[in-house]
Amino acid sequence: MAGLDATIFLKCLHMLRWMFLCISILVAIPAIFANYQINTSAASIFGSRQETSRINEANRPMNATELDLLIFTAANASGNAMSAHVIFECAATCIVVLFCMVPSIGRDSELI
Repeated sequence: MAGLDATIFLKCLHMLRWMFLCISILVAIPAIFANYQINTSAASIFGSRQETSRINEANRPMNATELDLLIFTAANASGNAMSAHVIFECAATCIVVLFCMVPSIGRDSELI
């Protein structure tokens, strides 16, 4: 029983590493491409788009790099465009549930 806490800690780190890798590949990368498509579409078929303000929260003008990176975020998306983000959040939630619940399925009999 002496090294059980370290074993559980290492198993938890292993699970977190694979879980965040799956979330980044299956959720974050497609979300970046969806945000780019939403923010660069000429015809606003996804709903209303708001123009990004050139002043940030600190009341200072944003430089070109900050404005260029905003096309990869959901800063300008609203209306129907947010449904893509709801789907991505549901996928991330399902991945977390799978990583947390699947290892414990079928192991209840071992505890007795």
